[in-house]
Amino acid sequence: MVGKKLMTDRQTVLIVDDSPEDREIYRHYLLQDRERHYTIWEEGMGARGLALCQKLDPDCILLDYALPDMDGLEFLAALKNGMGNSQPAVIMLTGQGDEKVAVRAIKNGAQDYLVKDQTTFESLSLTVSTAIANVQLRQQLQRAQESLRSSQLFLQSLADATPGFLYLYDLVEQRNVYTNDRITQLLGYTPAAIQVMGKELFLNIMHPEDLARIPVLLQRFEVAKDGEFLETEYRLRRSDGEWRWFFDRSVVFSRNPDGSVRQVLGTALDVTERQQAQERLRREAERSQLLAEISQQIWQSLNLPEILGTVVEGVRHWLQTDRVIVFQLESDLNSGTVVRESVGSGWTRILSTTLTDPCLSKSYVETYRRGLATTKTDIYTAGIDPCHLELLAKLQVRANLVVPILQNELLWGLLIAHHCSAPREWQPEEIDLLRQLATQVGIAIQQTSLLEKLQIELGQRQEMEKALRLSNDRFRQAARAVNCLIYDWDVESDTVIRTEGLSKVVGYSLAEAEPTGAWWRQLIHPDDLAQIMENFDSTLQNKYSLEGDRYLTEYRVRHKQGHYLWVQDRGLATRDAEGRLSRIVGSTWDITERKQAEESLRQSEESFRLLAENMPQMVWTTLPDGKCNYWNEQLCDFTGLRLEQARDFKWLSILHPDDVESCLDAWMKAVVSGQPFEAEIRYRTKTGDYRWVLSRALPLKDERGQIVKWLGTSTDIDDRKQFEKERSRLLERERLARSEAEAANRAKDEFVAVVSHELRTPLNAIMGWAKILRTRRLDEAKTAQALETIERNVKDQAKLIEDLLDISRLIRGKLELQSRQLNLAALIKVAVETALPSAQAKSISLESVGDEAQMSIWGDATRLQQILGNLLTNAIKFTPEGGRVEVRLERVEGEGERGREGEERAVISANRSVARISVSDTGQGIKPEFLPRIFDRYSQENGIKKHQGLGLGLAIARSLVELHQGQISAFSAGEGRGATFTILLPIKE
Repeated sequence: MVGKKLMTDRQTVLIVDDSPEDREIYRHYLLQDRERHYTIWEEGMGARGLALCQKLDPDCILLDYALPDMDGLEFLAALKNGMGNSQPAVIMLTGQGDEKVAVRAIKNGAQDYLVKDQTTFESLSLTVSTAIANVQLRQQLQRAQESLRSSQLFLQSLADATPGFLYLYDLVEQRNVYTNDRITQLLGYTPAAIQVMGKELFLNIMHPEDLARIPVLLQRFEVAKDGEFLETEYRLRRSDGEWRWFFDRSVVFSRNPDGSVRQVLGTALDVTERQQAQERLRREAERSQLLAEISQQIWQSLNLPEILGTVVEGVRHWLQTDRVIVFQLESDLNSGTVVRESVGSGWTRILSTTLTDPCLSKSYVETYRRGLATTKTDIYTAGIDPCHLELLAKLQVRANLVVPILQNELLWGLLIAHHCSAPREWQPEEIDLLRQLATQVGIAIQQTSLLEKLQIELGQRQEMEKALRLSNDRFRQAARAVNCLIYDWDVESDTVIRTEGLSKVVGYSLAEAEPTGAWWRQLIHPDDLAQIMENFDSTLQNKYSLEGDRYLTEYRVRHKQGHYLWVQDRGLATRDAEGRLSRIVGSTWDITERKQAEESLRQSEESFRLLAENMPQMVWTTLPDGKCNYWNEQLCDFTGLRLEQARDFKWLSILHPDDVESCLDAWMKAVVSGQPFEAEIRYRTKTGDYRWVLSRALPLKDERGQIVKWLGTSTDIDDRKQFEKERSRLLERERLARSEAEAANRAKDEFVAVVSHELRTPLNAIMGWAKILRTRRLDEAKTAQALETIERNVKDQAKLIEDLLDISRLIRGKLELQSRQLNLAALIKVAVETALPSAQAKSISLESVGDEAQMSIWGDATRLQQILGNLLTNAIKFTPEGGRVEVRLERVEGEGERGREGEERAVISANRSVARISVSDTGQGIKPEFLPRIFDRYSQENGIKKHQGLGLGLAIARSLVELHQGQISAFSAGEGRGATFTILLPIKE
């Protein structure tokens, strides 16, 4: 519709030109246009033309560049200043067709230009109509853009006027599409910052508890109808870290083709003040309920631990803090004990912990005695004493609230709230609650204290009487139950009271024994008596010794039947006010069996050591915990490590570093489980080399099944390990040889199948065309095609047969070279020219580059042509159309290559000059795993049979190169990256 209006409406054209003849021509041309209707105005001067533009507002101006009073560029500048963006279309008219002038005119606002001498009716009509249309379209676009900007400004103003922030969220892309600027005032993030968060938006700013409810909200959207608003509330974190509550009202904005929700439009209002008001009401109700419950419990129960437990649990729940404790102070007011605690998960429990704070009495006690509470918002900025700060840090405290618990105006303890996760500003209502609870706790303490005193006074007498009776009964029962003598010796009077255990020890009854210390001393073995009395007197007569009141000794006494037995005597001495001995209470035990067992063990140990030192085996023993305590001489000789160096776990130093961890792990598992230990490990010998040993150990147990020691041996098995290693190596070589033989057989079988196929294929073509020639009458073209096909297939089959014969001769060593002096560059030129038609058929670039100097070699020209022909044929065959094949010849110093077993192949001397021929292509390349077998007989890369041939060409090429005392190698960076074959031949000097 716009185009049609432009074509039919009458339009005004102003011609500004000082030539009346030119103006008349332009008027004539314009009035000739039947499709368009123009009102034409004329002016000869630039200034008057500008004035007329202001009055007429023409649709187009035909402007002569060279006016008497100004040029066209000055006119354009003045027109732009006067009319701005509403200026009409301007077509510059030049007399000589100066393109530089035209370009400058267009840059300064002209829509087009015309050369006066070349202007025709058609060119003028088309140029004017096109220029007017372009300007009108441009002006329409400017008006549309201005309208769009106005609409966007209106929508932005509307969005900014919303009391909450407005958003559009894409559920598929998981990102915020739009957010108004209001979000910056509410959360501190710019809309751009919200966009940058992308999928991490909710994780970054939404409270974890509310984030867990997102899946439920999304399910509600899936079943919501179009236009149905969903409401929810959640917390968002401002950029300064503050959590704010928001009331969200959202609706489905767009859906996916399958009907699922794609975008959600919503608004979120900040309702933090409302939530805080509700939270204050809830907390006030909980506070009142907590006070009521504790007050009721105090009056109904006198169980102080239960009351304190209710207090700390209730306070922690109400404060939503990390730990609440009741701290009972000691008399020094510097220390105390945590008697009740309620603590959240993840924080250290300190119940029953005694804490000492040197700063307590110095800085805080007087404040607490006056019933005042203390609060710390952040212990690190509160300016508290370093000693107090250190204690709080150990307890993981970051902020605390401390309220004193008073009893009869005495400071009994403290009710303390710990906030560990972060600093905290304690509120007045929180401090007031703890004060009221501390008062209630003080009342409960006073009540329970009075009750405890009464119960103690009533029960003390009964307990004392009961204890005295029980003490006498227990002593008599214990004396009868134990298999020992118990005695009470009055030292000053030398009188002794003994139990009936006397007969169990020495065979005398109480009636037969004198109740004196002298009677017992005459039973002591004469060899032991003097030493015992000396030790006894020196120990017990030392009134200043803190340890002198207890003694323990072992000696022999004579039994009633005349034999001596070993006893252990232990006692406790009592002293008078001057520190002199007054009384000794003790016991005497028969330890004869233990002494005999110790002697047997000592003799057994001697026998074991004698046996171990004379064994050819390496022997060692350890304590039950695995620490070494014996190491025989054979083991010392083997390792060079002495027993004193091997104690504990220092024997690990002789282990091979690779065996230390596994050996120690297996050994400690055996020690813990009590199971036998066995391991094959390497010991470092005294010469510094390592040898394999078999280390075994068995636990030796007593009659109770307890391990008393570990007995171990170490056997040199290095020869056996070396034999096993050699045997494994031989077995592996045999396996590899067998595998290679099997692979060779498979390759031969595959090769026979390929030969059969390749020989049959040309025969089929020959037979087919021969039959056609014999049975049909063909025209001259078809006959020529048949003969050509037969000839080509005969040549292919001859080539196949020749390759087979060559391989056969090479295998049998019957192939002989007809060597003579050759020009290598000329040989390569012939080979390239021979292969050129095949390359041109595939549009492949075939080039020969390199050293053009005379290079003479001894060789068989036919066989060298065969080598180069095979390489070029393969390169062209495996290079796609449009590729490139290059043959490069250069003279280098002698080179060699590594043989298959790693030896240096001496085919070419390192000090001899050689010719290096490289055939490179941009073809399909060679797989890395096939590259080592590229020259093997009967070996073809998988998937290569889309090309004809037996795959013997490279094997023949390698053999022929080696017959020329040369080397051939292949390189490829991988599939699709081409290949390079390199031949090294000795130069004849």
